[in-house]
Amino acid sequence: MLHLNADPGAAVRAADTVTTQDPGQPDTHVIDEELAPLPGPLQMLPTEMLDRIVLCLDDPRDVGALWATSRRLQACTAQARSSALVVRNLQTARDLPAALQAALPELARITRLPLLLPALRIAILSVALLAPGQRADWLARLLEMVERPCTPPCGAPACAS
Repeated sequence: MLHLNADPGAAVRAADTVTTQDPGQPDTHVIDEELAPLPGPLQMLPTEMLDRIVLCLDDPRDVGALWATSRRLQACTAQARSSALVVRNLQTARDLPAALQAALPELARITRLPLLLPALRIAILSVALLAPGQRADWLARLLEMVERPCTPPCGAPACAS
């Protein structure tokens, strides 16, 4: 583990890392080099374990880092990445109807129910912020996402429809 000290400049140069810490404040950021994504060990994990790992990631950057390690992981994490992007985009949207419209194709790509639920939950909660006349239309559109058949997590048996 590499600890960055009160002198961020020297630590950054030594670790070849960028820090956003204010130079006047002590830096307590810890970089654990042993936790960097390693394609080899990740390739050997069973698909059920990979799915559990992906479900714990909610930041699109984290999912993207895992996604970038191998083609097998790209297949398992593509829907998680879409889900995380929908959640982030709806939570930070300035134009909510436009964000919901952009989220619909992403939600349609997510066929695994455990990954669809967080994105759909945020979308439904976002509808409450719309004008009363728009809510029924958006809830009907989102209900279509709930009623379509789901597929299981990577490698799991199919879920009942």
